Amino acid sequence: MKFFFVFIIFSIAISSLGQNLLNHQSTLPQKLEETSALVYLNGTFWTINDSGGEPVLYSFNRNGVLLNSVRIKDAENYDWEALAINNSHLFIGDFGNNFGSRRNLKIYAIQLSELQNQEAKVDFVIQFHYPEQTEWIKTKWKTQFDCEAMLASDSLIHLFTKDWKNNIGAHYTLDLKKGVQKATFSNFLNANVLITDATWDYTKNAFYLVGYKEYIPYVLRYSDLKQVEFEQRISFPDNYKYQLEGITFLNDTLFITTENSAIDASLLYFVPN
Repeated sequence: MKFFFVFIIFSIAISSLGQNLLNHQSTLPQKLEETSALVYLNGTFWTINDSGGEPVLYSFNRNGVLLNSVRIKDAENYDWEALAINNSHLFIGDFGNNFGSRRNLKIYAIQLSELQNQEAKVDFVIQFHYPEQTEWIKTKWKTQFDCEAMLASDSLIHLFTKDWKNNIGAHYTLDLKKGVQKATFSNFLNANVLITDATWDYTKNAFYLVGYKEYIPYVLRYSDLKQVEFEQRISFPDNYKYQLEGITFLNDTLFITTENSAIDASLLYFVPN
């Protein structure tokens, strides 16, 4: 999503409840001015730039130092919005759909071993649509079928929609196989925020969603994929006007990338235990 130009990372203590304060640490490189996802793999963070960016994966460390870039061969960045990993693949979600008019939603699957190369081959592509969507009229920020959040297991892709109409959000699944599919509706999320990314908490068999409402950031914890109400919400003071864009889990800490506001520089924040 393109509302601001530069980005920051939060480190949020899992045990924190209620409102949290952000502590400044460092910055992200200017190269990642459109960062829109976050995963942690092989000791580094990986991210992408969103719509119109290069079809490239970027890795960086917690000090904000850019370490590597991997170009994805034969792939187009129409509107990349999410990353997810399982034991064998990294998945790139090209399904940003602000206007609700896209008919070319897809996910690129990259074998993890390919990330060692300067250029990575696509192993397979999942193309999909939402069967509940019956109109594709171009109307900005009114659709229920935008998506920026994704998780992967060994057999399924889990999608969490960015619901511009009701702020509820829905959970859909896709099979991990190439070709054209219908996304299967699972359950509503009652998030009450615009969902922008997701991450597993493998230690507790739970997952987190990150998002914002009126640019106030929120982190939601769910203990089960079928759960329709979050069991914990990490919130921030109302004057923290940040658009959160990526989230990943590491050593009992959540790391979150967010676009910078008009009044702040590109920063790295953390919230201590």
